[in-house]
Amino acid sequence: MKMGRKLPTASNSASRAASLGQKHRPPRWLGVAGTWGDLGFTPKNILGSAVSSSPFAQRSGPDVGSRNKPAQRGQTAMANGQLIMALDFSGIAEDEFHDWFDTEHMPERERVPGFLSCRRWIGVQNPKEAVHLFDLDSLAVLEAPAYRAISGDNVSIWSKRIRAKCRRLLRFEGEQILPGDALAPEGAGGLLVVGMTPAAAVETEFNAWYDTEHVPALARVPGVLCARRFRGISSGPKYVALYHLSAPEVIDDAEWKPASGSTPMPAHIRPQITDRVRFVCRRYERRT
Repeated sequence: MKMGRKLPTASNSASRAASLGQKHRPPRWLGVAGTWGDLGFTPKNILGSAVSSSPFAQRSGPDVGSRNKPAQRGQTAMANGQLIMALDFSGIAEDEFHDWFDTEHMPERERVPGFLSCRRWIGVQNPKEAVHLFDLDSLAVLEAPAYRAISGDNVSIWSKRIRAKCRRLLRFEGEQILPGDALAPEGAGGLLVVGMTPAAAVETEFNAWYDTEHVPALARVPGVLCARRFRGISSGPKYVALYHLSAPEVIDDAEWKPASGSTPMPAHIRPQITDRVRFVCRRYERRT
């Protein structure tokens, strides 16, 4: 009688996994000799499960740091909230920082209901500065049990190690006030982040100028893909404007400066501005 194909056994599968582990070495930043197999892991344990279980996993390669969660059929995603985290990671190896963010930190948040997209950006002047944008259904997402389970004191040992070696430049939680619920556009190559806090006495006038003069003027500049404003609910700048650009060089083009200069901040408001932050970034692309 002709025998059928031999089915894999549990012992054969375990042997194959161990063999795979022996062929792959950990990244240099771990500071260990040998292979993943020597440490009791296979490549799937380390990277595969983290990336493949993410709802954004259909996109990979250079765009790994710029992803949108697919909307449910018949629904239109609306981003009423924004979480921004800017870090200086000069105190840690670059490959470890990006491995941590791409394989643990970002996938954890992408699995939380209400996180709509993640965008990763790198500083143009200082490539050791990273800016991360998360579009949210609403700020209530940050109070939900699913998010609390992976934040604060509940982060992993790896996350605690990264935290200790990075310097926080900005954490901003805010609601979108202009245009109201727009998602970050696909395909942007550059980003301008501008944050500030006006004194209470001029806040109404400041917002009127920003919403009706300044943002519309800059939004008309060629290469500006999207302009949005957010009002913060915590410490730091009270207002943040995000400009998604076709490339970082847009703000150096001939059209940008005249547009910005055509709507100068009123002179009596300027001295009453604090908490200024500004980042000019390029899109992060993971090295393969």
